[in-house]
Amino acid sequence: MDSNGIIKNIGKNIKIARVIKDWTQEELSGSCGLTVTTISLIENGINNDIRLQSLLSIIDSLGITVEELFVQRKQSTCLAEVNETKS
Repeated sequence: MDSNGIIKNIGKNIKIARVIKDWTQEELSGSCGLTVTTISLIENGINNDIRLQSLLSIIDSLGITVEELFVQRKQSTCLAEVNETKS
């Protein structure tokens, strides 16, 4: 996986964790101290200049591990995880 793929994967995993926690981007923003725009750019894999401190703040706010950021999930698995948590 190239660096763009890694960035997109991290963003996808952050979004999954946020949705599972039933948080909006605004709520995550308030918790980790980043702007909603920054959260959106990260989740969409557009921000390819993510600072380590920003990632650590997001991880801490969401209560996930660094390893969980790098897990590669299939789209169907992502949807199943979110749906299972929402049920």
